[in-house]
Amino acid sequence: MTKLINLSLVLVSLVGCGSNQSNDVAEDSGPQTSAPDAASTANNAQPGIPCSVDSDCGNPFLACASQMVSMCRDPSIDAGSGTLPGDIPSNLPLCPTVAQVTVKLCSVRYQLPCQIDSDCGPDGFTCNTGQCSQEGLVACNGDGECQQGWSCYSACQCDNAVVVKSCYPPFAEFSCPMCLVSIVDGG
Repeated sequence: MTKLINLSLVLVSLVGCGSNQSNDVAEDSGPQTSAPDAASTANNAQPGIPCSVDSDCGNPFLACASQMVSMCRDPSIDAGSGTLPGDIPSNLPLCPTVAQVTVKLCSVRYQLPCQIDSDCGPDGFTCNTGQCSQEGLVACNGDGECQQGWSCYSACQCDNAVVVKSCYPPFAEFSCPMCLVSIVDGG
């Protein structure tokens, strides 16, 4: 059995507002994660999980892509000599020292460069000049009205505002406007 290395991935996400779905990447400058074996990786279906091939990602909206990241090895865990998924080097420096390495991580397909529409994932996106574009928002009342794998919800909500629901793909990220409160002079 391959020994696991506890890795610290320094991935910073600049997201103003995430979807209300559980498959968002949390904003954090240093989440602790264990490098799982390829079989357990497929069941996680989350961006940022180490992978070797697209099928390791476990979701048709995710692809295994090489990325440059900062990583380190938890000093309390023996590196071992096993092969880690995603081409993660077993000779990473001990934390808190980090090294810039290129590894394969599950990435959201429609956020990657593309050549043809199918590079963007299943239905709902087109490839325009090398970038995936969503075909447009579709109003909905429930998930059953959305394309397969998409969910119906309101991405950005403010108090006392009309809630409009639309269909969104998995792993959607949003930059929501600030909610302003009306100030009424009581005098």
